[in-house]
Amino acid sequence: MLNLERFFIDQGNKVENGVWLIDIWQQSSCEDFLEELKQRWGASHSSIAASMLVKRLAVMMVSSTLYCMAVYQKAPEFTLHQLKWTNQNRLTSEDNQLGYKSVQHAEERQAKLQELLQQIISPLIELLHQQTRLKKTILWENVAVRIASINRKMKQEELPICSINRFQKDLIFLSDQQSPLVEGINPLANYLSSEEGEQWRKTCCLYHQLDKNKGKGIYCVLCPLK
Repeated sequence: MLNLERFFIDQGNKVENGVWLIDIWQQSSCEDFLEELKQRWGASHSSIAASMLVKRLAVMMVSSTLYCMAVYQKAPEFTLHQLKWTNQNRLTSEDNQLGYKSVQHAEERQAKLQELLQQIISPLIELLHQQTRLKKTILWENVAVRIASINRKMKQEELPICSINRFQKDLIFLSDQQSPLVEGINPLANYLSSEEGEQWRKTCCLYHQLDKNKGKGIYCVLCPLK
C-alpha cells in the first residue's frame, strides 16, 4: 500500500462521518454539500466553497496520480462510490485499500490522465458551474495550479532522474494545446507550462474571500490581484 497521507488520503480507516464522493457528484445532493462546506470553511457564497473544493480535490486526485505514476509507475484507481470525504476534509477508502493500475509507458500514463480528467474532474466542474455559476476557467486553473505545485515539490525532493523525466513528459502532455483531454480540447493548456519559472494565476480562486482572510490582504501565493 502506498502512503498517500501527503495528498490528504487515508486508506483502510473506517469513519462514521463524511459524505460519499458519488453523492457530491450528484446534482440533488451537491448543493447541500456546498452549504455544509460554506459553514465549515467560512465562505459567504457557494462559489467560494466550490472553488476551494476543486483545489482540494485536485491535490487528492490529480497531484497524487501524477506523483504515483512518476515515482512508483502506478496510478491510484479512484472510484466515487468507494471513497468518502470526511469531516476533516480528507479522503478515506475505509475498509478497502485503494487499487492501483500499473503504468509502465507514457501512453498508459496519458490514458490514465485522460480518464481521470474526463470521467471524474470534468463532470464535477460542470456540476459546480451549474450550481454556483462560477466560471469553469477558474475551476480548471485550480487544477492547473495544483499540477504546477506538485511539479515544484518534486524538484525539491531527491528523486531518481527517471521519475523526474516521467513527470516532465506528463507535464508536457497536460500543457499541450493539442492534447484532447476533455471532449477533444485541453482546458488546462492556457494555465500550464512545461517551461521553467514561476507563473502568476490568470484568474482569482476567491481564497481571499474566505471569512478568515477578508480584509487582511491574505491571498493565495500566485493570486493575480496581488
